[in-house]
Amino acid sequence: MGWKAVVAAFLWVFASACASPPDPVEPAQRPSAAIQEDAGPRTFSEDEVDRPARPLAPIEPIYPPELRALGIEGEVEARVVVLADGSVGRSRLIFSSHEAFTVAVRDSLRDARFHPAERAGRHVASWVTLELRFRLQ
Repeated sequence: MGWKAVVAAFLWVFASACASPPDPVEPAQRPSAAIQEDAGPRTFSEDEVDRPARPLAPIEPIYPPELRALGIEGEVEARVVVLADGSVGRSRLIFSSHEAFTVAVRDSLRDARFHPAERAGRHVASWVTLELRFRLQ
């Protein structure tokens, strides 16, 4: 067999392997879309609760000194999960005008406490959207 036949046979085997569909995944093995990232109790959206979560005290991040010195103002919008015990779970950044503002907000949320959301008379975990502005006064 010449080298051209060997190359042709190799390409035919390779193409056949690439063209064949992958083995089907059994339904029991598929990851469920309903499984949450933290595998904990369900987290409700703001419109699914009877009473939304609210901070026990104003959330006041520390103004980054380097941005204050430069006269830079900004804002951060984030979504956080307030757990049923009032502590902050995970968070997602929606918008930030500067990375230093993001860090300041993240640090302030570490110790923030909330009155948790209520649904059917029980405290539940829920998403909350926070808009924090940094203004020079």
